Amino acid sequence: MNTTEMEPAGTIGTPISLISTTSQAPVTGRVLPSLIIEGEQVSGSWRMENVAQGMVEDGRVSVFAVDLPMTTTIDTFIEQLITKADQLGMGILVQVQDCVYITSEDLERALDLSPTRFNYVIMPHGNYFGKIKMCEKDGKVTQCVTMKTVEKVTGSPVKKVTGSRRNPGHYNSPDQVLNNLIKKTNQKMGGNNWMVNKDAERLPCSVFMEPTLILGAALNHFPRTSAKPSIATIVGSPSTSIDSGRYLNRVLPIFPDADGKIPQYIQGVGWVLKEMLEDYQTENKRLPKKIVYYRLGNIGDDDDNALNELKEIQESCLGLEDSGEVVYEPQISIVMCSRLQDQLFTKAVNGGRVDCGTVVDSGVMSPYHMEFYLHSEIPGYSRYRILFDDSSLTIDEWEMLSFYLSHCDPRNSRMVEYPAPLLYASLSYKAARSKLLACEIDWTNPPSIDELVTILEPAN
Repeated sequence: MNTTEMEPAGTIGTPISLISTTSQAPVTGRVLPSLIIEGEQVSGSWRMENVAQGMVEDGRVSVFAVDLPMTTTIDTFIEQLITKADQLGMGILVQVQDCVYITSEDLERALDLSPTRFNYVIMPHGNYFGKIKMCEKDGKVTQCVTMKTVEKVTGSPVKKVTGSRRNPGHYNSPDQVLNNLIKKTNQKMGGNNWMVNKDAERLPCSVFMEPTLILGAALNHFPRTSAKPSIATIVGSPSTSIDSGRYLNRVLPIFPDADGKIPQYIQGVGWVLKEMLEDYQTENKRLPKKIVYYRLGNIGDDDDNALNELKEIQESCLGLEDSGEVVYEPQISIVMCSRLQDQLFTKAVNGGRVDCGTVVDSGVMSPYHMEFYLHSEIPGYSRYRILFDDSSLTIDEWEMLSFYLSHCDPRNSRMVEYPAPLLYASLSYKAARSKLLACEIDWTNPPSIDELVTILEPAN
């Protein structure tokens, strides 16, 4: 597909008159049709009670409090967590071991000796996160909780405001905080919180008529004065059901070149993808016919970088065999995505906030690319630009696919700002960054790439 030609505007959804907040010009948008989650039609957010499906092991968990004084607040927090899980019918947290108070020096040993696979670790503040994740070994899984979160649940409502200056967001209640923790717990314990129905009469079912691998990738840098490498994260689902909550996660440290120049594209994405394709083949007994690659970055500035990554992706498919076919040539699509926090559009009628699922693909878009804005339940807009598309999908299909994938984060009962694999790539970077900061490494004599990958990649 030639993405340099102007594409017609989409047609799916209900037209709505908008005003651009930057130019005050009238703009026509559309509200995409609501998705169906576990048989219920939803619009942006939904009640977890209606869709949660606990699929866990024996429900046994341990609790560790690190560098904290003994307090009944933690006991109250655990009791409320168990009660909420029971109310939701999650079937988790059946048996909780007594809270063990330890020092950070004893953390690794305590987790090694823990009688349970899943462990809550309560910490004074977020700076402990990297060290805790470094201690995940031999199948042990942790859920980190700051003492501030514990106090939110057991005390007053959360006062932190999310969003931008123009769109200040909302408050989180203690019940919402508990819900979020239980969703994370259920997912990490092998559960599945909900499934999004791919209705035969709705897009993007056409995208998944053949095996498809959806990928999310991000590249982040430390300050130029730092000797630490840039961190690339690539996330994809090994399952044919993208909303299963199961993901392949790869972390790739990237050092400056011989001239000290920091690479702006993900060098090595090809061999990382080849590993992921082999994992996909093991899981599904075949390779995907389509690869959709969502790349987080600055649209325009990073377009060429994403196309450089496309070359590596194409080369990585060479040499792989699918069902006896010597030449493996999947259909590949590359999509750039960026996040804008400000409110770009308002309703023309009353100047109010636009509805979740509102898409704008004409009037204020580039005439040379297929691109669109998509408004999520979380304040702000995501902007998408299709750089390359072997599948020749229509603008409607791309909009509905991105809309659908933004409902597939198993930790959230609302539409999130990015397609789920891309959101997890962003979260994976934060975890890898915390680990890197927690490591005591002499960066004048840095470890090899392989050694760093061993340190940074998640244990589970």
